[in-house]
Amino acid sequence: MTAHGRLSLEDNIFLAKRNLVDSIWKEARLEGIAVTYPQTADVLAFAWTCRSQLFRDGNKRTAQLIANDILIHSGEGILAVPIDSQDEFFGLLVAFYESNIPDELISFLREKCIEKPAIGKADTC
Repeated sequence: MTAHGRLSLEDNIFLAKRNLVDSIWKEARLEGIAVTYPQTADVLAFAWTCRSQLFRDGNKRTAQLIANDILIHSGEGILAVPIDSQDEFFGLLVAFYESNIPDELISFLREKCIEKPAIGKADTC
């Protein structure tokens, strides 16, 4: 926010992006659209959104929100890249950006980055 109490250009852009994504999801749900996804739609949606560069900033964050919405609604868990795997993730992401072939990135995300929640399970430490 500026000194005069107005939103900066960056704040306005962020709010516009957030409102756009919110309105798309809300409109689909209000219209009763039941969306079913193939097994790889979650991570494929992530990869496509990242590579498409729909926004000037925040593409990976937006992509992760989309993938997590799909994963959570299908009961699969959440997409989160472990800290110790981030170098490998960024290498695979760049390779996908350059080749447009998502197979290795999708395999990596499926194998190392989908966390199943442990809700209702006792710790066995």
